[in-house]
Amino acid sequence: MVKEHAQEGWRLHTLEPLPFGAGGQALKIQLIFERELK
Repeated sequence: MVKEHAQEGWRLHTLEPLPFGAGGQALKIQLIFERELK
């Protein structure tokens, strides 16, 4: 997924863990991308 976005000019900016489970593990990770406006 990251490689495909990179080929389209996007750069991975932030990995944000979303709600944590009982063991402290992230249940989901939100990927935030950015790219320069043209």
